[in-house]
Amino acid sequence: MIDLERDTALLHVTNAYPTTVDVLLQSSDCYKCRLVPVASLSNGGTADVITDTVYPANIAVVEQNTSLSLCSLSYHFGEYGHYVLNIPPHETSPCEISVTQDPADTYLAIWVACGVYAVLVLLFNVFLWVRRRPWFTKLTCWQNDVEDNETQRGRQSQDIEMRSNSTPESEQGLTEKKARERLRSLDTFRGLCITVMLFVNFGGGGYWIFQHPTWNGLTIADTVFPWFVFIMGTSMALSFRGMRKRTSTRRVVFRVITRSAKLFLVGFFLNAGHGRNDLGTVRVPGVLQRLSIAYLVSGFIECFVGKERKSSDERSRLTNPTLQKIHNALRDIVDNWAAWLLHLLILVIHLIITFLLPVPGCPTGYLGPGGPLLGDGVEYLNCTGGAAGYIDRLILGSHMYQTPTVRVFYKTKVAFDPEGILGSLTTIFNCFLGLQAGKILVYYKEHSSRIIRWGLWAVLMGLLATLLCKGTQNDGWIPVNKNLWSLSYVLALCSMAYLLLALCYLLVDVKKWWSGWPFYCCGMNSILLYAGQNILYDYFPFFWRGVPLTHPHLLTMDLVGTTLWVIIAVYLHHIKFYVKI
Repeated sequence: MIDLERDTALLHVTNAYPTTVDVLLQSSDCYKCRLVPVASLSNGGTADVITDTVYPANIAVVEQNTSLSLCSLSYHFGEYGHYVLNIPPHETSPCEISVTQDPADTYLAIWVACGVYAVLVLLFNVFLWVRRRPWFTKLTCWQNDVEDNETQRGRQSQDIEMRSNSTPESEQGLTEKKARERLRSLDTFRGLCITVMLFVNFGGGGYWIFQHPTWNGLTIADTVFPWFVFIMGTSMALSFRGMRKRTSTRRVVFRVITRSAKLFLVGFFLNAGHGRNDLGTVRVPGVLQRLSIAYLVSGFIECFVGKERKSSDERSRLTNPTLQKIHNALRDIVDNWAAWLLHLLILVIHLIITFLLPVPGCPTGYLGPGGPLLGDGVEYLNCTGGAAGYIDRLILGSHMYQTPTVRVFYKTKVAFDPEGILGSLTTIFNCFLGLQAGKILVYYKEHSSRIIRWGLWAVLMGLLATLLCKGTQNDGWIPVNKNLWSLSYVLALCSMAYLLLALCYLLVDVKKWWSGWPFYCCGMNSILLYAGQNILYDYFPFFWRGVPLTHPHLLTMDLVGTTLWVIIAVYLHHIKFYVKI
């Protein structure tokens, strides 16, 4: 009896064909890959094959001596299922797959977890409702404690949001309350991103939807990093405006440099394994390093060419009513045309390098994973990532990620880093699109104006991303690819980010249906949570040794670890402890 591992199934093959046949198999996730022989059977022979269940499998049966194709099919196996493939005695008869043991319900654990969290949220809200009842406070004599706690929470909220709100009241034309509420939704957005990031970094229960795709494509794991870059840019529009009012441009530039340096050094420290790894091979790129580069470049541009919201007297200089109306509708873009021009120039540089840089032994403009399973096995052998991979291997050498995910299916040999040098250029543009969302907050005061503009940007970004990838996973001009941080990937994720920001703003600030708790607590200490998880990742109670490697067990462990960090964030918010970089 064969013991199956997670995400595998057993395929029992029987051969009734009169001569020896070869069974070839390949995952459909391996795009344009040659099928790999997995069994050879003589007449009457049998064989057991372990197959992957995450993606459909492409199967072919060929006669060994003549390479005559007897049959081919695609089949999506279920986890822990047992199947039989019967090879018929005649080449004109179809191959058939039958189920001998039903597969497990792979996603049942996710639905159970969602139900558990829904019940916990309901019980928590019932507790809050009961605690606020007059009869309860009188019965337990908690009235004074409740009032003190409410006052303390109000002061905490005021202090936190006033810290984030760097724009003076007189300039904004808003009350202090409205300014705080607006920024609360930003913390909620950021906290939601870091919470999902923690869960993904823990392993996401081993589910493919919480793992990065092999090459092209998009999963939940691919959303959080560009969203975090986006909301960093949004916050920059507000914080830079406040810093300009309080201090000189020279000091703002110094602040940008020091913060970028701190982010980079913290990220490098985490890569170095907190001092345990060999500095001769330690990875230089990383998540925080990529954030620091985006913050540095976009911050510099905003310092020197970014404009503030013009006063009504300055805007009234346009005498043509039509031009005045157009300017008022687009003033967040028109007033910042220089910043747009510079960021688009950065984007053009990225595209020129990607599609025109000659890469030795590889097609110019190649965007694929490379590997011996593609083409004739030689043409794309060392071409993983095209220009992006070539630049990283040339400059970083051993100081980059050595075991990329493409090795699993494409059998590549060269190193590739998903946070490499060339992708930093599109990350800068990602940050700038988030900064544009912040400009909308600065320039427009009505709730409807902000939400409509975010919605329009979301539609525009989504259409452009769909056009570039042609609405397909692999056949577009520029496929959606997190490994390369392709332009279509940035546009697609920023489209989603605009929608998510509009939704948070509507729920938290406009309708006030949700306070943002507990995610806004995580958003206030996002860097601390990210660094803390990286340092304590494999320590109890965040990691349990000896846990069976099944989806239910891994999901439980990863959810507990994520929940513990959320609880830590809530407590730190309660005691007003924040780590800023």
